[in-house]
Amino acid sequence: MLQLIFLIPLLFTLPTIFAWKVFEKAGRKGWETLVPYYNLFVFLKIIKKPMWWMILLFFPFLNVFMYLLMLVEVVKCFKKFSLWEQLFVVILPFIYLPYLGWSKKETFIDPDNRPKIKNHFFVNGLMLSYLLLLLLLS
Repeated sequence: MLQLIFLIPLLFTLPTIFAWKVFEKAGRKGWETLVPYYNLFVFLKIIKKPMWWMILLFFPFLNVFMYLLMLVEVVKCFKKFSLWEQLFVVILPFIYLPYLGWSKKETFIDPDNRPKIKNHFFVNGLMLSYLLLLLLLS
């Protein structure tokens, strides 16, 4: 029980620290990660997605997939277009996001200015379907 007292604040603090640096690289203020729900609004503005996505973040189970999709979109803003890099951020965001935020060589590119690549929508859909299956079976 005592371990949980220390673990729970850590689980809420670390993602905020990681997102702080990513927000700063995207040209936003780092403190915006500290405000609940507003941070999701800013996150959607950073990746330039419609605000109706915010509504989908309030539905159980769907919110997990929307957040994973948002993570993939933010990774694309750092010129990470390969399936493996996107899969890595979905499986281990607590490792990959700090790397993107704190690394000097990683730079943020506005979603409107990033290079257009072939859409991996089918593969990304399969990947997210697989994650959904794992969540439902566990």
